[in-house]
Amino acid sequence: MLVLAGVTLATLLTGGLTPLLTTAYGQFLIGKVLIVAVLLLFAAANKWRLVPAFESGDATAPGRLQRSIALEMVLVAVILLITAVLTRVSSPNG
Repeated sequence: MLVLAGVTLATLLTGGLTPLLTTAYGQFLIGKVLIVAVLLLFAAANKWRLVPAFESGDATAPGRLQRSIALEMVLVAVILLITAVLTRVSSPNG
């Protein structure tokens, strides 16, 4: 739902599907929404696979969970960077 809302808002902000796909602002916005989707997938994997494995005593789970959380932090930093670029460099209308 969050990704769908992001795509819908992005389409409204840029004035339609064509500007969303053809303008720098729209492409950055699509990139941001896609990275948020990947971040949500990692969070789901942590919740449903890695945390239960950690709790059950799987010896490899702590390292895998730590790497996954580190990757999530990198993705959040990239999302913030893209947001900064969107607010400083371009606008929805051009």
